[in-house]
Amino acid sequence: MYIKKLLKFACISILASGSLQAVSLKESVNKVLATNPEIIAEKNNQEAFRKYIDERKANYYPRIDVDGRLEKSNSDKKYNHPNSGNYQDGSDQEDGYNFGIALNQMLYDGNLTPSQVQEAKHNDLSNKYRTQKNIDNVVYETIIAYKDLVQYNEMLELTKNMITTNEENLQTAKEKESISGEVLETYEVDSKLSFVKEKYLEEEDLKSSKISTFKRYVGMEPSGNECRPKINLSKIPDNLQQVVELAVLRNYEIQQQIERIKAQREKIAQADSKFLPNLSLELKALTDNDLALNEEGTENQAYGRINLAWNLYNGGGDYAVSQQEAIFLAEEKERLDAITNKIVESIKVNHKRFMKNKERIAVLKDYVVANENIVEVYKSEFESGTRTFVDILDAQTVLYEAKKSLVSREYELYTNYYDILNTLS
Repeated sequence: MYIKKLLKFACISILASGSLQAVSLKESVNKVLATNPEIIAEKNNQEAFRKYIDERKANYYPRIDVDGRLEKSNSDKKYNHPNSGNYQDGSDQEDGYNFGIALNQMLYDGNLTPSQVQEAKHNDLSNKYRTQKNIDNVVYETIIAYKDLVQYNEMLELTKNMITTNEENLQTAKEKESISGEVLETYEVDSKLSFVKEKYLEEEDLKSSKISTFKRYVGMEPSGNECRPKINLSKIPDNLQQVVELAVLRNYEIQQQIERIKAQREKIAQADSKFLPNLSLELKALTDNDLALNEEGTENQAYGRINLAWNLYNGGGDYAVSQQEAIFLAEEKERLDAITNKIVESIKVNHKRFMKNKERIAVLKDYVVANENIVEVYKSEFESGTRTFVDILDAQTVLYEAKKSLVSREYELYTNYYDILNTLS
């Protein structure tokens, strides 16, 4: 009965108000995905990273170069004639141009280019997993902020109802005091009322901080009509081993590290390509007008050739690079083991908490119902004279604390749920 009341409270304002419109969790997340600067920045980063693949693929295509020169020159000369011994002045003038176009095509580079393309693809995937994890974290924080808003709305409503109850109790106590002259019950009720009012102020302050967090991520004030989100239990297997396997398969951090290992393997292949020959095709056509031929006419030339370059020894530098990249690969593999262990531990802890909190919530629901019954019985016994007014006050306080504990535990279950989904990516 109590849960139905809470759910009714959480959503009743949507039906009661025509001017206010509730912002659902889905709408909040969609707005964050579309407008949050952090997420937009990560998406731009993903798009930019994909260009590295195009850059590497460019090495498969021919390179075309154009070069040319336009020249006009005048040379003054003074030299000694070998027969007469006299100096003779003179000058040479040249003008002309040359122009050439060359095509270079890589034929074989020791598999360097294919390896660079594969490395770029792995780096792109690794970056995609990294940025997606960052996006998920922003979404997660948005969800937690939304959840906290709904939780404190319910907490405030519980405390507000308790304030109303104690105000009614205070009125009853004062009426009794005017008849019997007994002031103790008035003091006790007044004490409990002041305590609950202070709790209300504390919860208002906590809600205010959650509103600020929500606005930071979503970019707008909450409407105040937020409803409890739903838990889809089909997303989380009851079997712990299945959850662990899903985490290892899906988690973005693990996927990112796997791609880093694949990219590192390509770096080793690139280092080893230095030991292999390079072949390239060169085609060139050029024309020279009065420059190379010293004002004697035009020369046209065209040729094609295959170039071979093969470094046989460079002091062991290439071998050192290859060994270095192999050590870096071992490092990345160890990092993968460390990340996997961290994720497995995290998912185990969160899954156990989730399952345990489901059990605790079931117990707390029974506890709330039992205390509701106790309050009703005490009221009946008070009217018959077998219970004191203080007994009712104490029972109502216990019921209030029980309801708060239930709400806190239910929203802790939400946190466990979204922690698991975040770890499962």
